[in-house]
Amino acid sequence: MTTGTHHRPDPDDAPAPGPEPHAPRTHSTPTTHATQETYGTAVFRTLERGVRVTLYRLLAVPLAVGLILALHPWTWGGSSGSSSGSDFDSGAPFVTGGTDSTGSTDNAGADGTATDNAVGDTTGNTGDSTVTDEPSPTDPSPTADPQSQVTALDDLISQSADQRTQVSAAVADAGQCGSDAGLSQDATTLQNDADSRTSLAQQATALTMDAVTGGPDAAQLLSTALNASATADADYARWATALAGGSCKPATTHQQSDYVAGGKDSTTAQQAKSAFVEAWNPIAEQYGLTTRGTDEF
Repeated sequence: MTTGTHHRPDPDDAPAPGPEPHAPRTHSTPTTHATQETYGTAVFRTLERGVRVTLYRLLAVPLAVGLILALHPWTWGGSSGSSSGSDFDSGAPFVTGGTDSTGSTDNAGADGTATDNAVGDTTGNTGDSTVTDEPSPTDPSPTADPQSQVTALDDLISQSADQRTQVSAAVADAGQCGSDAGLSQDATTLQNDADSRTSLAQQATALTMDAVTGGPDAAQLLSTALNASATADADYARWATALAGGSCKPATTHQQSDYVAGGKDSTTAQQAKSAFVEAWNPIAEQYGLTTRGTDEF
């Protein structure tokens, strides 16, 4: 029996070296040279996880802030919906109004004048629509008495009628060279009548006739007629004065120019009186007063 012995292999007996197997990949830290070559694409991989997370957060914060500023409405002048009245809201270029906490609409513009104008317009409209108890100028006065008004106008007619009698007498006497009263007295009478009728015409215009139907028109027609009569009386007064200052001859007195002018103005006065009596006589009859003719005043 052969005793087994441990045979140490001879190096020469070792098998011939074959292709060396691939070494397993390990996650060892790259060398400095390799790190420099991959810095542009894997720089954060060389850092610890905690450091990388911190860097990510630091980069994310300004990015988020930038997005908020870019997208938030106040950046472009819009309203954030808050009622804080910030400078952004007050400076928004497209703000045209809103509703306050009381529910009322604010229509004021940027300068705040629209609201003031609206208030002013409302005040003005209120003033225009104010109703007062004062009567209009065309309405009769509540205390007006039509009878007293027509009586006042009839009194003016009566005064003019008295003066007509004086005028007629003075003209007739002057035509005879003042055989009765004298030319100087005739001239004075005629001038006084002219002044008196002018005064009566002014009183007729000032009379209140608003309680009488047709009363204001009648008063104005009487004033026109009296003014025309006053003009004729003044013509005759100058005629009598001229006769008193010269050699008077009854045959030629009616040829004087002032007498001719007095005749023309008397015709005008008669026409005006005719228009007046046409308007006045129906009123006189209604209130029980005397009717008039054109030759009576």
